[in-house]
Amino acid sequence: MSLTTAPSLSKEELKRQRRELNDANIAKKKAAKEARKKALRAPKPTTKKTRRIQQEDLPSARTLVKIFVCVVSLFITFLVYTSIKCNKLVPVNVFAFGMFFFLYILPNDRCAILRTSRFKYLRQLYKTFSIFLFLFNLSQVPLTPVIDDLDEVPGARTLIGEILSTGPDTYQKKSSNVSQIASLLGLVSELLDGASSVVDIGAGKALYTRAIYEMGKRRIPTIALDNRKGGKDDEFYDPPSSSDSESCCCYTRVVCDVKQVSDETLGLLGEEAVAVTKHLCGGATDSILMSIGSYPLRNCVKRLCVAGCCHQKTKRDEYCNMEFLNKHSLCFTHVGVRGGVQDNDFRTLQMLISISKNNATLFDFEYAKKPLVKLVGFETARNWGRVARRVLEEGRMEFLRERGWNCELRRYVDEAVTGDNLVIVGRRKSKIE
Repeated sequence: MSLTTAPSLSKEELKRQRRELNDANIAKKKAAKEARKKALRAPKPTTKKTRRIQQEDLPSARTLVKIFVCVVSLFITFLVYTSIKCNKLVPVNVFAFGMFFFLYILPNDRCAILRTSRFKYLRQLYKTFSIFLFLFNLSQVPLTPVIDDLDEVPGARTLIGEILSTGPDTYQKKSSNVSQIASLLGLVSELLDGASSVVDIGAGKALYTRAIYEMGKRRIPTIALDNRKGGKDDEFYDPPSSSDSESCCCYTRVVCDVKQVSDETLGLLGEEAVAVTKHLCGGATDSILMSIGSYPLRNCVKRLCVAGCCHQKTKRDEYCNMEFLNKHSLCFTHVGVRGGVQDNDFRTLQMLISISKNNATLFDFEYAKKPLVKLVGFETARNWGRVARRVLEEGRMEFLRERGWNCELRRYVDEAVTGDNLVIVGRRKSKIE
């Protein structure tokens, strides 16, 4: 068996084969690159987010012109920034301060593409100028001036002390609570002339109710209305029954919801009743105002003194005057990435009010990561929280005015005593205009 050897290749032939192999590799890489580009251009399976964006109408020519005007205003804003010194503001924030006009004039949530962008910078930019827009709208709400009325009824603290000394041992013995009741008694005393009765809605332990009853020398029928039925261990500040029925009018505790008042209770109220409340949390205040403004209580209650509390607990569906917030662009909602409704503005109102009731020691671990606090600072956010609380009270007064009431907003104690130091005092007009 003979062996044959392959013929040796010349140098030129080897070079030619290497060139062909190199060209084949280059062509293979180009083909792979083109395939990747084609795959990227190919339509992807649609998701809920992409379908929603595809279904939106394209901006009109008028909208595009507005966008152009806004972009020009951005450059002007940036030039203004470079000519002045701004404390705790970076260029992106000033840029966003100009961009709030962009949101202000564009209807139908045209900035959804920014809010749901996969780029973190664009989402952060959207949050920034959304915050500036919200604060701008908040600053434009016309507010009724608050009347300072911090005077207490002479002898009010002594009267409250006597009730507490003979009553149960509860948290209502706190000095701050005594100060609030003593000041509120002065406001209620202005409403008692000619009153047929006083009803404390949401009376609870009824210290406030009892103080009003004793301040009127037990000559004005007083009703402590609460929806909680007391248990065997519950103790109240209700007065002991008196044998001298001729010199004392009745004091009655009624267990029912304010929306379901019976005819018997309405008979106790009479036609010139005074409705009072003290620190009803969140939407409970709105529920009472809606009840007073509707049948049957509207025929009985002609005067009121309503001190709200815990405004940050008020929910959107509980607030009595969402039309007021809508009118001032303070309840904007949008569809989130997952299709749910995001109630950003109302939640921002709640957060600001919560910040206004806390001190800076809570900042580091509770509010430090909030975008709004990062932008404006904690103290500024607290000031905006006080404005937000005033706006909610203004909406409540507007609700009453539309139903024939003359209302005033009064500050009855200093803010050092309680942050919830505002009370609505009102009288129904003799003839609804």
